Amino acid sequence: MGVIAMATVGMTSCEPKPDDDRDGTVWGDYEFVGGNYVKQDGGANLFVFAIQTTGLETSGEGELINFQLYADTEMELKEGEYELMGDNPADLTFCPGGMTSSGSVGGTSIQYVEGEEVVDYEFVEEGTISVAKGENGDWEIKASFPGCQTSEVNYKGEITFEDNTPQPDYSNETTTAPAGDYAFTVGGGMMMGSGVWMVEVSSETNPFELADFIIYSNATSIDGLFGQTYSVDFSGNENTVAASNGVMSGQATPSYVNINCTPVEGQEGYYQPGGVYYLVSGTVTISADGMLSFECKSYGGQTIKGACSTALQTFSMGVAPRRVAGAENMWAKSLVR
Repeated sequence: MGVIAMATVGMTSCEPKPDDDRDGTVWGDYEFVGGNYVKQDGGANLFVFAIQTTGLETSGEGELINFQLYADTEMELKEGEYELMGDNPADLTFCPGGMTSSGSVGGTSIQYVEGEEVVDYEFVEEGTISVAKGENGDWEIKASFPGCQTSEVNYKGEITFEDNTPQPDYSNETTTAPAGDYAFTVGGGMMMGSGVWMVEVSSETNPFELADFIIYSNATSIDGLFGQTYSVDFSGNENTVAASNGVMSGQATPSYVNINCTPVEGQEGYYQPGGVYYLVSGTVTISADGMLSFECKSYGGQTIKGACSTALQTFSMGVAPRRVAGAENMWAKSLVR
């Protein structure tokens, strides 16, 4: 695989600035490749950037170093010490890279290039990354990667980010008002990550109508959600329901009500929405005995009401409720806090 193909964040360059700092730091001979920024709902934002050995594109020899950091700032890195992240992204953490059967994935890693071919990967599994901004506006990255061939990376220079945050798109929301309240007969939920529950209600007689909700709660079992009323908003706070961003990256985002869905060919249990209301405000109530009801406003201003006549049960991943094709893949990654 060629060098240029590996630099997925986009190619720009700046003049290298290797020199000795006042504190004795020897800056490496690196140049900035490019950076992407993605705003995250309910958590630290994602910063991805890469540096490479100066002249790598012409010499075909050197290193390409990818960084994936999380910080609560917007469009610009936060100064401080970044530690390896735990189960979920958090402020001042970085993500390790990894390898799957399809190749390398995400995270902080080093690629070694010889003759314009990547001959080795190293995925950072421990260490720290220090981020500071010098008086002249240059960023100063000091990374310690124990166990890697390149155990120390010191870069001084430009770091900028393009905003790659998926933009909300509500254009496919149905414009007709609901004929009445929605009556559902089956309901349940499953924990999708620390502090995040997916809850769905649907109808046994009409499988093409359903409502999906993301509930932020530290409950460890489904009945821990009972006996509460949750507001629908964009805060990502504990005991709230996630308001929908419409379609992002080609996928519908909870919370929503689907009508007239059709099965997706070749994907059993998945449905393509024929009509959808993206919920942006209102309330979802789960009674003490597990009955769910909701009264919400859609992005287009429609009032959407509904209730489920049976108590919510626990869905396992193997017995999941029906869902809109691909939707859970997006929010499981971008909404988990």
